[in-house]
Amino acid sequence: MDQDIKEIAGDELEANRKLERLKFELEELSEADLKTNEDTDLEEQFRTYKHLENVQVNLGRVNEIMNTESFETVSILQGLREAIKLLGEFEDLNSDLKAFYNQADRAFYELEDLNSQIETYKQDVYFDEETYLNIETRLDLINNMKRKYGHTVEAILTYKESIEAEYEQLQKAMHLYSRYQEERKVKVDAYLKVAHKLTQIRKEKAHAFEKEIKKETQSS
Repeated sequence: MDQDIKEIAGDELEANRKLERLKFELEELSEADLKTNEDTDLEEQFRTYKHLENVQVNLGRVNEIMNTESFETVSILQGLREAIKLLGEFEDLNSDLKAFYNQADRAFYELEDLNSQIETYKQDVYFDEETYLNIETRLDLINNMKRKYGHTVEAILTYKESIEAEYEQLQKAMHLYSRYQEERKVKVDAYLKVAHKLTQIRKEKAHAFEKEIKKETQSS
């Protein structure tokens, strides 16, 4: 017999228990349907949602600083425009002044782009309680899987692959063992049938022999 089948034959009850445990774990992990780096992405979203109100306030303030002008102050972008204009008056005098002008010009467009991105981000991101609760529930599930199957999602997915192979191998061995038992039963039944027939023949011959002996004894 194959080694796996021998082990099953040695403790069939334990083999069935192991098969059920592997099946349960596979079903649980398949239902969880974890994705690589999913926990990292969700944790980042969760942190953002927890502080979203303060994030919105601070981003709004950044937009104000960049754009808003008052009687006493000018915005950052307006200040940079003025700086670029002043530097531009003498940019052709030497390489240093040209470099200052170019750097200020790049800074202006980078800050302008940053300001636009922040404004778009503010409009796109808002607090949604259902999404927040779904993220929290999903993270709880992932953390529960980590406690049971591995410290990281990658480790859990590796474990899932290993027990899939183990489950398939054990299931195949159980099937072969079941077929082996059926074939063995057929052979045993056939042996017992032949043995019973031989026993009957021996009994009949013994009975006939006994009758022959009695007959000879009576005639002598």
